[in-house]
Amino acid sequence: MEYLRTLDQSKGARAAGVAERSAGSMGVYFMKKPHIKEYLKGVFDRQMQAAVIDARRVLQEIERLALADVGKAFNDDGGLMPLTEMDESIRRCISGIDVEEIWEGKEGSREQVGVVKKVRFWDKTRSLEMLAKYLRLWVENSSSSGQGGPVADLSRLSDDDLKRLAALPPPEKK
Repeated sequence: MEYLRTLDQSKGARAAGVAERSAGSMGVYFMKKPHIKEYLKGVFDRQMQAAVIDARRVLQEIERLALADVGKAFNDDGGLMPLTEMDESIRRCISGIDVEEIWEGKEGSREQVGVVKKVRFWDKTRSLEMLAKYLRLWVENSSSSGQGGPVADLSRLSDDDLKRLAALPPPEKK
């Protein structure tokens, strides 16, 4: 088990009770045993599969946040949908909801006259940046001017994508 934690054959051998002076050679010896190799391969395969699943899940969440249609959080009359009726993909994009009840009148005869609901969504711009970097649509500018920043790599876009991009208005200057 020590080897799995440290990936150090000598430490693994010492943890198994091998003397310090022969831990290095015995660690190599143990690693050549077919049943030990098979066991370690199974452990590493499971760890790799879990890492791939986790990476895929993270990418799905980034994609969900980047491409969310916040309009799906509201019903036809513009009111916020109850969370139980809202699609899960939209609920996952919500970072918080503040609810403020508005009351009028004095104690004993107070009446609720309104409710203000404020919905905060996770940062769409940041999610788009992360997704664009993953898809390699953005590359860091390392020009000699010292001005870094994202520069679009258009080589992966189709002709239709380039035409749509050309039709967009220029970005506002900050």
